[in-house]
Amino acid sequence: MRKSWISDHIALFALFMFFLLLAAGSSDEPEQRNGQDDVVSDAFRVCAAFEETGVVSDCNVSGWGHSIEVTIDTSGSEAIKMCRESANMITGMTDSFTKARAEGFPWELKIFSPFSGDRPLASCQI
Repeated sequence: MRKSWISDHIALFALFMFFLLLAAGSSDEPEQRNGQDDVVSDAFRVCAAFEETGVVSDCNVSGWGHSIEVTIDTSGSEAIKMCRESANMITGMTDSFTKARAEGFPWELKIFSPFSGDRPLASCQI
């Protein structure tokens, strides 16, 4: 039942994302922040949410490369599904990635397998 296991963890990811972004919005930080700072901070929150699910073996943020890179032991078809669903959840919970894309700095979510080397199984714009 690997499929439902992955789906359950995507739902868990969504819940963690909600709480992480809610906590970020209630911080004592100044109202005006650099848009790039916002998106990088949100990218690290996305990684933290992925890591909290317990199924991710590694998650990295590249501010320079505008990407979130997640390593998870999954199949190519599941990675594609997970990438799409996660990207939709992320953009539904924060607009920083949409703003970055509008400013000419699109971000990507890349899902790797421990066995895929440098080539992602799936890549989605967020």
